[in-house]
Amino acid sequence: MRKKLIKHLFVRLLIGAAPMVFFAIGMFAKGQSGNNGMSLNLEKFLPVCLILIYVSFLIIEGLNHFVKGRIDYGLCSISTVVILVVVFLYIMYLEHLV
Repeated sequence: MRKKLIKHLFVRLLIGAAPMVFFAIGMFAKGQSGNNGMSLNLEKFLPVCLILIYVSFLIIEGLNHFVKGRIDYGLCSISTVVILVVVFLYIMYLEHLV
């Protein structure tokens, strides 16, 4: 049971890490498109949309696990949400410092 929970957590973290990596690359890229801020920066916008969709999926999945009585899996999904949100905010904070 313990190995299944750890695998469950790491699979969800790896799926969430993919758009997070693209978001970090977009945040720290120095090249600007020269559009004067009039249009969306797709390097930042698309990963943020993917992260929001995935986090909302994980919240719904966690609540579904809680309702069905699988408390451990629900806590795993909610803890994944917390980890992804903390990493997301930390990346935004680091970009603010630079």
